[in-house]
Amino acid sequence: MELIQDPTVVTSVNVDNPSSPYAEAQVSWTSVPAGYIGRVYYGQGSALDGSVSLNPAPDDAPANPPVNSFLAGLSNLTLGSPYVYQVQTVDQDQRTVLAQSNLALFLTPVESADAMLTHPHSKPRRVNNGQTSNLFVKVKKQRKPVSGAPVLFTIESNDDHSLSAPGQGASRSILVTSDANGQATVVFTAGTAQGVAKIQVTSSNTAAGTQILVVVGKK
Repeated sequence: MELIQDPTVVTSVNVDNPSSPYAEAQVSWTSVPAGYIGRVYYGQGSALDGSVSLNPAPDDAPANPPVNSFLAGLSNLTLGSPYVYQVQTVDQDQRTVLAQSNLALFLTPVESADAMLTHPHSKPRRVNNGQTSNLFVKVKKQRKPVSGAPVLFTIESNDDHSLSAPGQGASRSILVTSDANGQATVVFTAGTAQGVAKIQVTSSNTAAGTQILVVVGKK
């Protein structure tokens, strides 16, 4: 089983109603082979070790004839919370799983997401295969640091690089919190792939995310 883009990315996370304690998200993915049903399992929590109980979304995304691309919506999500999710492409019998993603994370925004993310990496970082580099962003509100904000770093490029943080093993998605200076930091470890690695950074406290680029080359 293979996914063209693995893990899949949450294409958008939108607040359904700013006065409501709920949010919605849309998840899209592309898989090989094609399938008849797209299915999303998700659960509230920040663990990527499978300990979170994942429940199926209320409705599958059916397709006939079979397709490679799917879009599914999640609703009634709690604001300001991390969610673990996994997608599947299923055959016509509604049981046979043709493709399945790794576990991944996304964040829903807080009700008033008025902070902003900044990072000093105006130019792409350069790292050789097998080396590490600290990547960090700062969460600020009216130019003042915001501490305790959840910040999610996710590798979006299709490669074998990884992220890590104290107390967390290597993964493609790492959730950390900002410190007293508003800074959130992860360690990027370059794998064997070469080229530009794209790391998407989001926070529940900010309306928009940011992207960090890392150029990986030979030693």
